Amino acid sequence: MSYNIMRTGKIKDRAAITSAASHNFRIRQQGNIDASRTPLNQVLWNPMAINLKRADALQKAITGRYEQLGVKERKNSVLAQEFVVSASPEFFEGLSPENVEQWAKHQLKFMQNEFGDNLQIAVLHLDEKTPHLHFLLSCEEKSVKRYKNQKGEFFKEGYSLNAKRWGPDFLRDLHTRHAKHNEILGLKRGKPSSDAVHKPVKEYYEELAKKEQELTQGLEEHKARRDLVERAKEYMVMAKAKLDQQYTEIMELLQVVTGKKLTPQEAEIVDGIAMRHIKEQKETLKRQEAKKQKPVGGNPPHPQKRV
Repeated sequence: MSYNIMRTGKIKDRAAITSAASHNFRIRQQGNIDASRTPLNQVLWNPMAINLKRADALQKAITGRYEQLGVKERKNSVLAQEFVVSASPEFFEGLSPENVEQWAKHQLKFMQNEFGDNLQIAVLHLDEKTPHLHFLLSCEEKSVKRYKNQKGEFFKEGYSLNAKRWGPDFLRDLHTRHAKHNEILGLKRGKPSSDAVHKPVKEYYEELAKKEQELTQGLEEHKARRDLVERAKEYMVMAKAKLDQQYTEIMELLQVVTGKKLTPQEAEIVDGIAMRHIKEQKETLKRQEAKKQKPVGGNPPHPQKRV
């Protein structure tokens, strides 16, 4: 059974948001993609109508959102959270483009249910070896503050940046819920542990590249082994045909010489003699080859002992 994959990473500065946009929107050149397949990529969710041709458009849209909501940023605030969602490479083998798209929409539905208005972008990448999705979230959280004065009790709504709510415990449970959501597709969760729940996006890409390299190498080795077997089969067929032809020619020659058709018993005797001579010839050639490889001048002299 194939595994459900979810990785995440926190983005703490605007330059990193721009870098993520450059990668996700394919604005910069990258060595690990098939440019001929880049047009197949899809933007599945873009509620802020972000300009996908500008690398800084994403961070400007998020900054504008925070300003509009009156969010006060702190020095170490997390500005955005990115998720990468995929599955084991073998899950996608033989999967039609329509089924891949259905898988992607199934993941989008989960993220929308989990993160609501915080979900700002969803991109499906089909130009790398394994299809995967990038989700980017804004980190604002709505809160209601209660205060009193001489005129009475009042409530005021406000927003602050809070990515701490998406900590290890939340992510562990999120991964479990995500795997449950994908059971219908035949995917299952990996072993739950503090190390396996989530990894930074960069580590995920390194791990994914390693797995894809191993898969490619395995396929190449399998092809080489298969080609070798096919060549061996072809050689055996040719060798057998040649031996059959030689044997037939010998039998025909004997019939011409003797002037009669050989009986089965006579043919068996001739066949035995021929096989014995073939064996002797092979052994002679083997001894001659071994003699050629023997060092000239015989065995080297033993070193003399010093007195």
